[in-house]
Amino acid sequence: MGTAYHWALGWLGISKGRGHPLPPEMPRCASQPAPGPTLEPASADLGRRLWQEASPAAGTLVPVYLASRRLTLPDDAPLRFHPAAWRNRANGLTGPAMLAQMTDPATAKPLGVHVTYLRPDGSEKAEGAGAKIKLGRAGVVRLVPDEEVAEGLGLAEGIETALATMQHFQWAPVWAAGDAGSIAGFPVLNGIEELTVFADSDDRGAGLGAARKCASRWAKAGRLARITAAPAGSDFADLAWRAA
Repeated sequence: MGTAYHWALGWLGISKGRGHPLPPEMPRCASQPAPGPTLEPASADLGRRLWQEASPAAGTLVPVYLASRRLTLPDDAPLRFHPAAWRNRANGLTGPAMLAQMTDPATAKPLGVHVTYLRPDGSEKAEGAGAKIKLGRAGVVRLVPDEEVAEGLGLAEGIETALATMQHFQWAPVWAAGDAGSIAGFPVLNGIEELTVFADSDDRGAGLGAARKCASRWAKAGRLARITAAPAGSDFADLAWRAA
Protein backbone atom coordinates (compact mmCIF):
# COMPACT_ATOMS: atom_id res chain seq x y z
CA MET A 1 0.00 0.00 0.00
CA GLY A 2 2.67 2.50 1.03
CA THR A 3 4.60 2.58 -2.24
CA ALA A 4 1.56 2.93 -4.49
CA TYR A 5 -0.09 5.45 -2.18
CA HIS A 6 2.94 7.73 -1.89
CA TRP A 7 3.60 7.40 -5.62
CA ALA A 8 0.07 8.63 -6.30
CA LEU A 9 0.51 11.54 -3.88
CA GLY A 10 3.69 12.49 -5.68
CA TRP A 11 1.91 12.19 -9.02
CA LEU A 12 -0.68 14.65 -7.75
CA GLY A 13 2.01 16.97 -6.42
CA ILE A 14 0.68 17.04 -2.86
CA SER A 15 1.78 15.88 0.56
CA LYS A 16 -0.10 13.39 2.67
CA GLY A 17 -2.65 15.00 4.94
CA ARG A 18 -2.64 18.37 3.17
CA GLY A 19 -5.62 19.24 1.03
CA HIS A 20 -6.67 22.21 -1.02
CA PRO A 21 -8.06 25.11 1.08
CA LEU A 22 -11.81 25.62 0.96
CA PRO A 23 -12.69 29.21 1.99
CA PRO A 24 -16.36 30.09 1.34
CA GLU A 25 -17.35 31.73 -1.94
CA MET A 26 -20.07 30.96 -4.49
CA PRO A 27 -18.88 30.31 -8.07
CA ARG A 28 -20.79 31.99 -10.89
CA CYS A 29 -20.58 31.63 -14.62
CA ALA A 30 -18.39 34.04 -16.59
CA SER A 31 -20.03 33.09 -19.87
CA GLN A 32 -22.96 31.05 -21.05
CA PRO A 33 -22.24 27.35 -20.36
CA ALA A 34 -22.20 24.91 -23.22
CA PRO A 35 -25.60 23.18 -23.17
CA GLY A 36 -25.59 19.57 -22.07
CA PRO A 37 -27.06 16.93 -24.35
CA THR A 38 -30.84 16.91 -24.07
CA LEU A 39 -32.40 13.47 -23.87
CA GLU A 40 -36.01 12.52 -24.52
CA PRO A 41 -38.53 14.35 -22.30
CA ALA A 42 -39.65 10.98 -20.96
CA SER A 43 -36.08 10.42 -19.76
CA ALA A 44 -36.07 13.68 -17.80
CA ASP A 45 -39.47 12.85 -16.33
CA LEU A 46 -38.25 9.41 -15.30
CA GLY A 47 -35.18 10.94 -13.67
CA ARG A 48 -37.28 13.37 -11.63
CA ARG A 49 -39.63 10.59 -10.55
CA LEU A 50 -36.81 8.27 -9.49
CA TRP A 51 -35.11 11.10 -7.56
CA GLN A 52 -38.34 11.92 -5.72
CA GLU A 53 -38.97 8.26 -4.90
CA ALA A 54 -35.41 7.63 -3.72
CA SER A 55 -34.31 7.70 -0.09
CA PRO A 56 -31.22 9.22 1.55
CA ALA A 57 -28.16 7.12 0.75
CA ALA A 58 -27.02 6.50 4.34
CA GLY A 59 -27.84 3.01 5.58
CA THR A 60 -28.56 1.64 2.08
CA LEU A 61 -26.58 -0.25 -0.56
CA VAL A 62 -24.89 3.01 -1.64
CA PRO A 63 -22.28 3.02 1.17
CA VAL A 64 -21.85 -0.74 0.61
CA TYR A 65 -21.03 -0.11 -3.04
CA LEU A 66 -18.72 2.79 -2.24
CA ALA A 67 -16.93 0.68 0.38
CA SER A 68 -16.27 -1.93 -2.32
CA ARG A 69 -14.39 0.85 -4.14
CA ARG A 70 -12.51 1.80 -0.93
CA LEU A 71 -14.63 4.95 -0.61
CA THR A 72 -16.95 6.41 2.01
CA LEU A 73 -20.26 8.23 1.64
CA PRO A 74 -19.87 12.01 2.18
CA ASP A 75 -22.41 13.51 4.56
CA ASP A 76 -23.58 16.25 2.20
CA ALA A 77 -23.19 14.60 -1.22
CA PRO A 78 -26.25 14.76 -3.54
CA LEU A 79 -26.57 10.96 -3.61
CA ARG A 80 -29.69 8.86 -3.04
CA PHE A 81 -30.74 5.21 -3.21
CA HIS A 82 -33.59 3.65 -5.16
CA PRO A 83 -34.35 -0.02 -4.39
CA ALA A 84 -36.09 -0.70 -7.72
CA ALA A 85 -35.10 1.87 -10.33
CA TRP A 86 -36.39 1.22 -13.85
CA ARG A 87 -33.70 -0.18 -16.12
CA ASN A 88 -34.80 -2.08 -19.23
CA ARG A 89 -36.20 -5.41 -20.29
CA ALA A 90 -32.83 -6.79 -21.43
CA ASN A 91 -31.18 -6.26 -18.04
CA GLY A 92 -34.20 -6.79 -15.81
CA LEU A 93 -37.02 -4.29 -15.58
CA THR A 94 -35.82 -2.76 -12.30
CA GLY A 95 -32.86 -2.90 -9.95
CA PRO A 96 -31.23 -1.17 -6.99
CA ALA A 97 -29.37 1.99 -7.94
CA MET A 98 -27.27 4.87 -6.66
CA LEU A 99 -28.68 8.17 -7.89
CA ALA A 100 -26.73 11.41 -8.19
CA GLN A 101 -28.26 14.79 -8.95
CA MET A 102 -26.75 16.57 -11.96
CA THR A 103 -26.85 20.37 -11.85
CA ASP A 104 -25.91 23.32 -14.04
CA PRO A 105 -22.23 24.16 -13.35
CA ALA A 106 -23.00 27.88 -13.03
CA THR A 107 -26.45 28.15 -11.47
CA ALA A 108 -26.74 24.82 -9.60
CA LYS A 109 -30.17 24.33 -11.19
CA PRO A 110 -31.11 20.62 -11.27
CA LEU A 111 -30.79 19.24 -14.81
CA GLY A 112 -30.97 15.47 -14.51
CA VAL A 113 -30.05 12.33 -12.63
CA HIS A 114 -27.03 10.06 -13.02
CA VAL A 115 -27.91 6.43 -12.29
CA THR A 116 -25.48 3.68 -11.28
CA TYR A 117 -27.24 0.32 -11.14
CA LEU A 118 -25.95 -2.00 -8.43
CA ARG A 119 -25.83 -5.71 -7.81
CA PRO A 120 -28.50 -6.94 -5.36
CA ASP A 121 -25.94 -7.00 -2.53
CA GLY A 122 -24.32 -3.69 -3.52
CA SER A 123 -20.90 -5.31 -3.87
CA GLU A 124 -20.34 -3.91 -7.38
CA LYS A 125 -22.15 -2.07 -10.11
CA ALA A 126 -24.67 -4.21 -11.98
CA GLU A 127 -23.56 -6.41 -14.84
CA GLY A 128 -24.52 -5.82 -18.45
CA ALA A 129 -24.65 -2.81 -20.74
CA GLY A 130 -26.02 0.45 -19.43
CA ALA A 131 -24.94 -0.03 -15.81
CA LYS A 132 -24.50 3.75 -15.71
CA ILE A 133 -26.91 6.10 -17.48
CA LYS A 134 -28.01 9.74 -17.44
CA LEU A 135 -31.64 10.79 -17.33
CA GLY A 136 -32.40 14.36 -18.37
CA ARG A 137 -29.71 16.89 -19.28
CA ALA A 138 -26.07 16.38 -18.40
CA GLY A 139 -24.56 18.47 -15.61
CA VAL A 140 -22.05 18.20 -12.78
CA VAL A 141 -22.43 16.27 -9.54
CA ARG A 142 -21.57 18.73 -6.77
CA LEU A 143 -19.85 16.36 -4.35
CA VAL A 144 -18.70 19.48 -2.50
CA PRO A 145 -21.29 22.27 -2.00
CA ASP A 146 -20.76 25.70 -3.55
CA GLU A 147 -20.08 27.39 -0.22
CA GLU A 148 -16.96 25.23 0.15
CA VAL A 149 -15.63 26.11 -3.31
CA ALA A 150 -13.41 29.18 -3.49
CA GLU A 151 -10.58 30.05 -5.86
CA GLY A 152 -9.64 26.48 -6.86
CA LEU A 153 -11.75 23.60 -8.17
CA GLY A 154 -10.99 20.06 -9.29
CA LEU A 155 -12.95 18.24 -11.98
CA ALA A 156 -13.07 14.50 -12.67
CA GLU A 157 -15.21 12.30 -14.90
CA GLY A 158 -16.70 9.73 -12.56
CA ILE A 159 -18.26 10.08 -9.13
CA GLU A 160 -15.93 7.38 -7.82
CA THR A 161 -12.87 9.13 -9.30
CA ALA A 162 -13.81 12.46 -7.74
CA LEU A 163 -14.39 10.85 -4.33
CA ALA A 164 -11.12 8.92 -4.56
CA THR A 165 -9.19 12.10 -5.34
CA MET A 166 -10.59 13.80 -2.25
CA GLN A 167 -10.59 10.87 0.17
CA HIS A 168 -7.34 9.11 -0.72
CA PHE A 169 -5.19 11.92 -2.07
CA GLN A 170 -6.51 14.80 0.07
CA TRP A 171 -7.16 17.08 -2.90
CA ALA A 172 -10.41 19.05 -2.61
CA PRO A 173 -12.86 20.30 -3.70
CA VAL A 174 -13.64 18.07 -6.70
CA TRP A 175 -16.84 17.82 -8.73
CA ALA A 176 -17.81 14.94 -11.04
CA ALA A 177 -18.61 15.82 -14.65
CA GLY A 178 -20.01 12.41 -15.53
CA ASP A 179 -18.12 11.81 -18.77
CA ALA A 180 -15.40 13.15 -21.05
CA GLY A 181 -17.84 15.18 -23.13
CA SER A 182 -19.02 17.12 -20.10
CA ILE A 183 -15.43 17.89 -19.14
CA ALA A 184 -14.73 19.14 -22.68
CA GLY A 185 -17.68 21.55 -22.43
CA PHE A 186 -17.19 22.64 -18.81
CA PRO A 187 -17.65 26.45 -18.73
CA VAL A 188 -15.45 29.09 -17.15
CA LEU A 189 -16.87 30.11 -13.76
CA ASN A 190 -16.58 33.52 -12.13
CA GLY A 191 -14.73 33.45 -8.82
CA ILE A 192 -12.76 30.33 -9.75
CA GLU A 193 -9.20 31.26 -10.68
CA GLU A 194 -7.70 27.75 -10.86
CA LEU A 195 -9.06 24.55 -12.38
CA THR A 196 -7.39 21.15 -12.10
CA VAL A 197 -8.74 18.40 -14.35
CA PHE A 198 -8.06 14.85 -13.19
CA ALA A 199 -8.06 13.11 -16.55
CA ASP A 200 -8.84 9.43 -17.04
CA SER A 201 -6.28 7.50 -19.08
CA ASP A 202 -8.31 4.33 -19.62
CA ASP A 203 -10.39 5.34 -22.63
CA ARG A 204 -8.02 5.53 -25.64
CA GLY A 205 -7.27 9.19 -25.15
CA ALA A 206 -10.81 10.56 -24.89
CA GLY A 207 -10.34 11.67 -21.29
CA LEU A 208 -7.07 13.48 -21.93
CA GLY A 209 -8.42 15.08 -25.10
CA ALA A 210 -11.44 16.41 -23.22
CA ALA A 211 -9.21 17.73 -20.45
CA ARG A 212 -7.10 19.63 -22.99
CA LYS A 213 -10.17 21.27 -24.53
CA CYS A 214 -11.40 22.34 -21.12
CA ALA A 215 -8.00 23.61 -19.98
CA SER A 216 -7.57 25.57 -23.22
CA ARG A 217 -10.90 27.34 -22.70
CA TRP A 218 -9.98 28.31 -19.15
CA ALA A 219 -6.49 29.46 -20.16
CA LYS A 220 -7.92 31.69 -22.90
CA ALA A 221 -10.13 33.27 -20.22
CA GLY A 222 -7.02 34.13 -18.21
CA ARG A 223 -7.41 31.37 -15.62
CA LEU A 224 -4.83 28.89 -14.40
CA ALA A 225 -5.70 25.44 -15.75
CA ARG A 226 -3.85 22.23 -14.92
CA ILE A 227 -4.23 18.68 -16.17
CA THR A 228 -3.26 15.78 -13.95
CA ALA A 229 -3.54 12.56 -15.92
CA ALA A 230 -3.62 9.10 -14.38
CA PRO A 231 -1.07 6.57 -15.66
CA ALA A 232 -1.99 4.84 -18.91
CA GLY A 233 -4.81 2.35 -18.56
CA SER A 234 -6.23 3.70 -15.31
CA ASP A 235 -7.98 6.51 -13.48
CA PHE A 236 -7.55 7.88 -9.95
CA ALA A 237 -10.29 5.62 -8.59
CA ASP A 238 -8.24 2.64 -9.82
CA LEU A 239 -5.13 4.01 -8.11
CA ALA A 240 -6.96 4.48 -4.82
CA TRP A 241 -8.42 0.96 -4.95
CA ARG A 242 -5.01 -0.60 -5.60
CA ALA A 243 -3.36 1.44 -2.87
CA ALA A 244 -5.99 0.76 -0.19
